[in-house]
Amino acid sequence: MISDNPRLLWTPTDQDISQSHMHEYMEWLKENHQLSFSTYDELWAWSIEELESFWGTIAEYFEVVFHDQPKTVLNRNGGMPHQEWFTGSSLNYAEHIFKKANDDHPAIIYKTELIPQTEMSWRELRQKVAAMADYLKSCGVQKGDRVAAFITNTPEATIGFLASISIGAVWSSCSPDFGADSIKERFEQIQPKVIFAVTGYSYGGKKYNKKEVVQNICDTITSIQQLVSIDPIGVGQPKTKAQLSNFDDIANADAPPLEFEALPFDHPIWVLYSSGTTGRPKAITHGHGGVL
Repeated sequence: MISDNPRLLWTPTDQDISQSHMHEYMEWLKENHQLSFSTYDELWAWSIEELESFWGTIAEYFEVVFHDQPKTVLNRNGGMPHQEWFTGSSLNYAEHIFKKANDDHPAIIYKTELIPQTEMSWRELRQKVAAMADYLKSCGVQKGDRVAAFITNTPEATIGFLASISIGAVWSSCSPDFGADSIKERFEQIQPKVIFAVTGYSYGGKKYNKKEVVQNICDTITSIQQLVSIDPIGVGQPKTKAQLSNFDDIANADAPPLEFEALPFDHPIWVLYSSGTTGRPKAITHGHGGVL
């Protein structure tokens, strides 16, 4: 039975509150916009009643890097689903990932069943992303092209993702525990030009060979021109009609400095998919600005 007076499990101390981002934001509003809110509820009410003011100050407070400044915060355009946010602006999500890079903290800390805990510095991450972005451009990948990934949750996924979106390509990934048919019914919808793929992985102490699945995907989806292969369990490289490249060879190559394509606020950043329980999985697109 649910009590009418449930026991309070936790409440923030005055120190917790004074050191929170929320408190800092409220103080910043008071100092920079002469907006004073004494409680969270007052701030919340303002945030939903004055959408343009609220989101405009959020972009300002978090120092969003706009290449082109927005003409308006919100163009209601007749209401949902036609509303447009930060119209006229341009930015890049990947640029913000590197905005506060430093030598004091690693960019990534990772560990797998086959690799002990390892750190990757911001300097190394930036170099590898720059090299991968340069490679994608050499393959003819342009703004709006799709890059797919059949990949594990490892630094290779982060590098491929950041490289793709830095040049304005659209990322879409699926877990390698999917079968070939499940992958194809998703990726065929978006027609990727390049695919990053692991040929296998280790889970629960068991190794899973996915080389044939990768071959099937690359030979069936006709849009795939380039395969960037990752071979963590040593099963060898797949033989496909796609041009084959090795991830590490690309990521460790010399490359020009990393640059970021200025993209419209709603430019696609990635494509996700519904579960497919009621028919073919539905492709769901998100944008750079919304995700940021």
